[in-house]
Amino acid sequence: MNELYEAAHITRPILKEKVEKLVQQVCQSLSDDPDTVEIKLPELKGRERASRKAQDDYSGRVPGPGIAWLYDVLRCSILFQSADQVLKCIDILEQDETFHIVKVQNRFQIPALTGYRDLNFHIQLDGGGGFQHICEIQVHHRAIQCLDYTLMTHNYYEYFRSYFSGATGSLEERLNDLKLIGKGVAVVNESFLDDLLQQSEEEDRSRLRRLAKLFEEQLCEHEWALKVWERVLVLETLRNGEDYVFLSDVYYFVAGTLKQLGQVERALEFYQKAIDIRLENSGEDPIEGLEAYRYSLDWSFMQKGGVSLADIYNEMGLLLFEQQADLRGSILHFQRSLKIKKEHYKTSDHPSVTKTYANLAMVLRFN
Repeated sequence: MNELYEAAHITRPILKEKVEKLVQQVCQSLSDDPDTVEIKLPELKGRERASRKAQDDYSGRVPGPGIAWLYDVLRCSILFQSADQVLKCIDILEQDETFHIVKVQNRFQIPALTGYRDLNFHIQLDGGGGFQHICEIQVHHRAIQCLDYTLMTHNYYEYFRSYFSGATGSLEERLNDLKLIGKGVAVVNESFLDDLLQQSEEEDRSRLRRLAKLFEEQLCEHEWALKVWERVLVLETLRNGEDYVFLSDVYYFVAGTLKQLGQVERALEFYQKAIDIRLENSGEDPIEGLEAYRYSLDWSFMQKGGVSLADIYNEMGLLLFEQQADLRGSILHFQRSLKIKKEHYKTSDHPSVTKTYANLAMVLRFN
């Protein structure tokens, strides 16, 4: 892995120079303005992500090791304005002998599962010093690329990719969730979801939680996510009562979904309900706030997979600032979040603590 990244680092300026020259040639041949074409050359792919991809996707390939099949540690994207530019780029790549094409994938012709489209070239470049390095060049049509961002298709890609990469413990569980949604039909519809929720019994609570997160985080179907969370809230309340401590988690997730839907007032109500439940279960009066709050209880709750009270305060602070411009309220909630986090981590340098400090500083700039 070290050798791969060293080669990628050396080759990066070579790729940059060659792609810039390629764009100049394309635009010159078509009498187009080069400024209309955008080149993106990100940092090298993260090592953790690269290692996971090598293990999940390429560990069984012969010859090995899987790391040898990673062609996108060094990559760049070219966003063209027109189909003519895309076609001219292909012509030049095929004719220029300094671009040795190892592999090409035409996802304009055969889109990915999510609808994503591009031309994906794996190019071997001479890095000097007697070695070659294979890197990736993605050729985009800008209008289609913009649509990809609008529809958030990368979320779909990340979600479904996890189904087929390696054997994870949750694979069967996730596939069952998909079967639950689909029931043999191509599209989930509202009536199907209503029927599903009405039929759900108490033992379905954990499955419904997973379903809500699927709608919320991967499929961006916030209205459906809200329906599922509301059903979970009903089932949890029927089983454990309105003051059950883990209900605060459900209120927290409902509030987040309401925020996505633009229902700010209701979101604030649900965040506050989550806070009240946590404080009541600490044996303290919510009105007293954090002065007598038992931090050990919050830590124990987090260890069991619950949402930290500090995170609830943090999200409420963001909502008050972003949607209501309530600077005093936002500052108060960030300060409460900091108080808990610093008590937990016994330091101001923990990433979770510094994140809340950053949020507080952002608001103080406007105060």
